[in-house]
Amino acid sequence: MPRAVHDLAGNNTKVIAIGTDIPKKEQVDQAFAQISRDIGKPLDILILNEGLFSGVRPLGIETVDEWQAVFDVNVIGPYLVSTAFIAKAAPDSTIIDISTGVVHLDPFPGFSSYAATKLVGSKIMQYVQQENPGLHVVELHPGQVLRILKMASELAGDVVVWAASKEARFLKGKFVWVNWDAEELKASAKEIESTRVLTFGLEGFNALT
Repeated sequence: MPRAVHDLAGNNTKVIAIGTDIPKKEQVDQAFAQISRDIGKPLDILILNEGLFSGVRPLGIETVDEWQAVFDVNVIGPYLVSTAFIAKAAPDSTIIDISTGVVHLDPFPGFSSYAATKLVGSKIMQYVQQENPGLHVVELHPGQVLRILKMASELAGDVVVWAASKEARFLKGKFVWVNWDAEELKASAKEIESTRVLTFGLEGFNALT
């Protein structure tokens, strides 16, 4: 963290580093209150990047304490952080939630706590968007893409910036993988905006009958 703060500050970026225990409401609220005071105006963007993976733990092996710790960070965390942000944010602000593609995949051994809690986190983001229609909420699976003998993790950062831009307004309320082609997404913008594509839900049956 100190090196990252130094690098950002060297680029004339104002950095406010506040140690916070994410599952504790009082600490989260205090952190956003301090940020709001220091900035002096409504907040306009939140990159929600909390997450805890306790390691590969088969059912019955992962302890209750381990499961609870993952739940606290991956479920309580995004709820507390997003609501604290909204209380200090402009009505048309942006939330980019860094999620995981695991929530889209069939179950595989050892990931129950991580997959289940991140899926709940995604549902929380749906409610954040639905109850705050002025916000621009996008979920991203960060991933990594193999490119010229290295893992190009910087791609995730580029997509986060794009997802928060005016060009990506059609992704409001959607879940996107960073390795998807931006031009192909833009070409399908009307379909993405007008249908439930790129969201979680029940397909094939009427949920009300």
